[in-house]
Amino acid sequence: MRRLQWTPRPTDPGCQVHSRGIRGLLVRDSSRSNQGKRRVRCSSLLMRHSSTWLAVHHTIRYSNRFFPYFQGCVGAIDGTHVSACVGGARADKFRGRKGDTTWNVLAACDFDLKFTYMLSGWEGSAHDARVLEHAISEPQHGFPFPPPGKYYLVDSGYANRGCFLAPYRGTNYHLRDRRRLGGDRKKEQFNYRHASLRNAIERTFGIWKRRFPILRSMHQFPLDKQAMIPVACAVLHNFIRMDPASVAQDHVSGDEDDDDASSEDDSVDTDPNGVDVGESSSHLNIPQDMDMGAFRDYVTNCIHEGSSG
Repeated sequence: MRRLQWTPRPTDPGCQVHSRGIRGLLVRDSSRSNQGKRRVRCSSLLMRHSSTWLAVHHTIRYSNRFFPYFQGCVGAIDGTHVSACVGGARADKFRGRKGDTTWNVLAACDFDLKFTYMLSGWEGSAHDARVLEHAISEPQHGFPFPPPGKYYLVDSGYANRGCFLAPYRGTNYHLRDRRRLGGDRKKEQFNYRHASLRNAIERTFGIWKRRFPILRSMHQFPLDKQAMIPVACAVLHNFIRMDPASVAQDHVSGDEDDDDASSEDDSVDTDPNGVDVGESSSHLNIPQDMDMGAFRDYVTNCIHEGSSG
């Protein structure tokens, strides 16, 4: 079975878009893995220059909830299930937890709700963590590792290691009902803000699936073509999101999923002209000699101290 991977290809700083159509955006790799499965590599001429990772996104920069605590974050990663049209003996491999036949698609997004990476082609029965491990362990899939000190947010289904910052397991994510607080208050505060920021990937998935109904009801194409469809839709999604009017329409039409962590104060540290008046804290990027567990504890303590002050 082919795997399909896509990551925006860095081009010049002007980010010029070439009109070669979707077919021109896909690059096939006919090499076989040690399991003998064929993979397809897909790259986009839609580009995201890696230098943008060096700046703190305004979603973080101008939020008291997220800055400076998550200033090293470049995006969020998660898996999602897309409809697969499979019959016969092969169907069991594609059945997810809900019993439907699906593809398990791994994706990364930025805080503009655009995709920055996608790996398609895993059966619905595959665990999210296994798909990510595969993406980062095989160089041909071109996973976009961030520069030192930067990282992605992931959920508790993934390991808290490397460039992936996960929440504490066994601790509440959302603190909507303050009366039920218990356990470790500091960890709850961290998980709350982590989930609120990581919600970008869920919102991106929501817009993407509503925009392209085929992702919820796949047609009876050959499996190789089915695996290409989520990636092609991701490329089109990014093109559409480049239009400010489309971004506004996504918000007005309710295409973005509700952020159920939005009840916490999200005041900003800017003047009326949007000039940042806050100070960056370089020590809240990951030091090279600190593992992700220690870094998470450090950020947790900083959040607790900031909210107690």
